[in-house]
Amino acid sequence: MNDLYGEVEDGENIPDVLQTWKQLIEVTPIHDDTGVSLGSVVTIIQKPSSPNIKGLERDLYLRKKHNISLEEFRDLERAQGGNCKCCGNPPTEGKNLAIDKFYGTKKIRGLICSKCRFLLFKVPKLEKLELIMKYLKGEVN
Repeated sequence: MNDLYGEVEDGENIPDVLQTWKQLIEVTPIHDDTGVSLGSVVTIIQKPSSPNIKGLERDLYLRKKHNISLEEFRDLERAQGGNCKCCGNPPTEGKNLAIDKFYGTKKIRGLICSKCRFLLFKVPKLEKLELIMKYLKGEVN
């Protein structure tokens, strides 16, 4: 089966979320007359329920992009009290907290709100932030 994790053969260790997707689709390999694989046709056997699909999609995204599950994300969120680790405020209504990582190691630093994430991307280096702070305090001529 070809999925977000690449080629996966039946019987391999597939995360639970993919097992759920696998139960909802049927993959049929296609070959030409000489037996060369031309790919696969995916047929949806059963449409997943609406609340379930959002959780599955979010889980797949988090696993692929950040190497954590939705459950691990929720644990981080609970540990921070549902608030931004940077400013301490709850996220803007209708928005999720974003995963913030250390630049070099890609280790998760915490979950931050969209406003703090925007500011962090606008200040590329710590030295620049220190200059901005001096300017705001009136310490620059």
